[in-house]
Amino acid sequence: MKNRFAYIRFEITGNKYERFINLCKNRNISIYNIKLEDNKVTADMTAKDVFKIKEIIRMLRCHFRIISKNGRYFTLLKYRNRAFFILGIIILFTVIYLYAIRIWQINIEGNLYYSDETINRFLEEKGIRKGMIKSHISCETLEKAIREEFDRISFVSVEQKNCRLNIDISELNKVEYLDKTSMKDIVATKPGIIKSILTRTGTPLVKAGDEVKQGDILVTSKVESMDESMQLHATHYFEADSDILIETIQKYDEKILRKYSKKIYTGRKMVKTSTSVSSLIFGYRLNNSRFEHYDVFVEKYEKSGIINYIITFREYVYEDAFYTDGELRQMLEQKLKKYSEKLAENSVQIVSDSVTIKIDENMGKAVGDIVLLENATAKVPPAIVKEN
Repeated sequence: MKNRFAYIRFEITGNKYERFINLCKNRNISIYNIKLEDNKVTADMTAKDVFKIKEIIRMLRCHFRIISKNGRYFTLLKYRNRAFFILGIIILFTVIYLYAIRIWQINIEGNLYYSDETINRFLEEKGIRKGMIKSHISCETLEKAIREEFDRISFVSVEQKNCRLNIDISELNKVEYLDKTSMKDIVATKPGIIKSILTRTGTPLVKAGDEVKQGDILVTSKVESMDESMQLHATHYFEADSDILIETIQKYDEKILRKYSKKIYTGRKMVKTSTSVSSLIFGYRLNNSRFEHYDVFVEKYEKSGIINYIITFREYVYEDAFYTDGELRQMLEQKLKKYSEKLAENSVQIVSDSVTIKIDENMGKAVGDIVLLENATAKVPPAIVKEN
């Protein structure tokens, strides 16, 4: 049987070609496709048998000539110096194949109430994203999931076309558009940089990374719908709804004077009694004392159904005192800690701070900037509303 991997076409000339064929057969050397032409013979044999016939050729003194070398082995050998070229072709076709079996564009059409960002976020949660293999997407399953998630969508069609995923949406006509008094834009209450924005209703006017000033409109209540020729078809208004995080800078300035008034008890006190029966109280008033500055301590006990009170007035005076450097630093650090805890309670994240504590002979102060990540937004009525 012919060995297609590596074989040769050869020619034998002379008058002993019959004996040559017989000797090859006796030595188990396969020869096929034998053709006799005048005084020569042409035939095929495997490349490895060429070395076995050298002795026969010398013995018969005939002329042996290789006409051609055939088979995959000789083809690879011929192009061995072009290996990188062939490898490049293989890689090129592999890249084209891998590109062709994936989704590289997601088109959403027909949505008015739900923004593209809202639908894309839902697709991301379902594992549908650019670059995924097309065979991993079930159009029918995705259509059902979209209808179940968004109650205002009445019809949805999902289609794969080339490397695009087309989502065609029809929304219910029962959407109630708001009047002027109910429309709300979302504006920035502080200057800063937009770090993230997720819009559910309305049209976002900024994106992550944009720098905004106080009062800038971030999401407008106006939503424009386009027709098939991308011309303005209609304008509707809603109450804008969006989750926005803004990186802001808060100035921190806290001071504590070194000198303060310290309360000192003099040791003088005055004791009085008072009695109450049911809701009636008899006896001494708490603000009836001859001391200018005093603290009141009340002790209560019951006897024979009568509630008795022992009221003690303790006198004190104020004297000038001075905080030490350590006390000033500790109090300032405690105030900064409480300020940070209050921010955390209001869902404000501290990104970084450059607050430093400085103490001199008159006071201690903590001054610096605190970088915050917060929802520094508010909903306000739009300034101008154009009717459709």
